[in-house]
Amino acid sequence: MSSNNSPRDRSGQKSPGHPSSRKAAQPNSLPQVHRLSDVPHNPPPYHHDSAVHVGSQIKADEDAGKDKIKTYSLEALAGLSATLPTDRRSHLAVTGKQLLHAWRNNKFCDIVLKADHSLFHAHLEVFVAFTDYFAEIPAERKLLQINLGDVKPDDAATVLKYLYFGELQANAENIYGVWMIAKALKVHDIVAACAGFIDRLLAPRNLIYVLEFCEAKNIQDLYVAAYDRFILTFEEQTRDEAFLEWNVEKVARLLGCDDLKIKTELDLYVVMKRWIDHRRPERMTQLEHLVELIRFAHMTRDEIVQCTLMDPSFLEVRKVKELLATANWYITMQQSGRHWSEFQLPKPRHPPRKGLPESRAASQLVSAKPQSPAVVQLGEPLSPPAPRPRKDKLHTKTIS
Repeated sequence: MSSNNSPRDRSGQKSPGHPSSRKAAQPNSLPQVHRLSDVPHNPPPYHHDSAVHVGSQIKADEDAGKDKIKTYSLEALAGLSATLPTDRRSHLAVTGKQLLHAWRNNKFCDIVLKADHSLFHAHLEVFVAFTDYFAEIPAERKLLQINLGDVKPDDAATVLKYLYFGELQANAENIYGVWMIAKALKVHDIVAACAGFIDRLLAPRNLIYVLEFCEAKNIQDLYVAAYDRFILTFEEQTRDEAFLEWNVEKVARLLGCDDLKIKTELDLYVVMKRWIDHRRPERMTQLEHLVELIRFAHMTRDEIVQCTLMDPSFLEVRKVKELLATANWYITMQQSGRHWSEFQLPKPRHPPRKGLPESRAASQLVSAKPQSPAVVQLGEPLSPPAPRPRKDKLHTKTIS
């Protein structure tokens, strides 16, 4: 092109960005653009500060020439960048909505959760977002099946509903099942929420009533946890009016428990007497059965004497008199250094371990290792009724 036909900038050089220079451009020097999608879109990385600066510059340019449209060169347009106002919350909501729609229609699911004989399909993205279960498992985009074992399908569905909806529907009947599944899957938010709920349920003032409720509804796991905590606060609990209404089978189960937290067997003798005195005429017939559960041989000699003086009418029952006399004779021989080989000493009681939940039936999670299944170990119950048998392994396997 000749310099006569080209506009110049302040320095006298050609200004390629000037509108007049476009007339002199070669016909095929720029691609013809008919659609917005045809424009190459390679914006520079987004930086908040630079975006604010560019946005401010655009505003300043607009203010400087309110009545005329700002003209940009191709070079200026190529470097121009700004963050346009968008609703990120709405964007995330749409993402979640579409994922939820896919879940409801069983589309694109790559995880199968097996609870007893029921199968639940889910998305790996949800588990990665809200659990740590796959943190140590190799990242392979294949269909995975997680076997929870013999758990209630409704409890597994409750956990899945939380993962997708963010809602946790828990009550006394499902709290333990949900808690154990959440521990196995490492859904920490549910674990914390359930632990807090269980802690409130098992407050000392609630224990007897929780036991009654669980027995009526046959809620085994919560019953065992409540019973474990009950025997930790044995003396306080047996002063409750509700305890005095227990039937003889419950009282016998309590007096026969190996894990009672007591200072001495004399405490149990006092509890037994308190229960009998509440309805003495009809309950005196149960004395012979209950007194056999008191381990008199682990008392001191003074405590044996206290038992005889506490209620002399008890000595009219032959079994009571025999047990006290035998224990007194054993203690005397022990103090004199003599051994009574024929006597079978009952084992001493020992308090249960502490913790939340204190139930030995509560599951304890063993962290999953790569290519190894996580394991939920179930302990033995401290007292009947025992939880129904469970499969104690939680397997993760890849389905080809």
